[in-house]
Amino acid sequence: MITTNNKKLEEKIRSFKIFGKKGTEFVGDGTNYKLSDIQSAVGVAQMRKIEKIIRKRIQQAKIYNELLSKIDLIEPQRQTQNSRHTYQSYTCIVKKQGLRDKIMKKLSQKNIESQIGTYALHCLPVFRKTSKIGRLTNSEFLYKNSITLPLHEEFSVEDQNYICSLVKNVVE
Repeated sequence: MITTNNKKLEEKIRSFKIFGKKGTEFVGDGTNYKLSDIQSAVGVAQMRKIEKIIRKRIQQAKIYNELLSKIDLIEPQRQTQNSRHTYQSYTCIVKKQGLRDKIMKKLSQKNIESQIGTYALHCLPVFRKTSKIGRLTNSEFLYKNSITLPLHEEFSVEDQNYICSLVKNVVE
């Protein structure tokens, strides 16, 4: 535990414990030191039912794939050959620049959490001075156009239908 009355130090420490993130950007060094004994015990218990959880997530992903494939400008998540996707997250691509943020805003207005699908590290303040090879256009495109939709064990088909209808309303 750390206590301080220094506002700048507090901000730096809070950022450090969440990978160097401040707001929605990574601005400095950081890590993820948060796992406790209790969390470890829960993790062990979860491992006993991991296959059931994964099967449920795969089924939910299939529903998202089906619903989102019917919406113009949305590219559902794909699984590569000879792989097993566990769907820790469900991320899809919005094919039109600027539309992803409108979708996220609409979902937020309905108290539905979504996230940026992936980050392009070279675009983040902490890495801007790091040398890079090439233009990294694919990374930038995915950073600006991918979205992670909600997915969890208690999620219903009705929830997925509702989210996809909101996405469709923004896109069309």
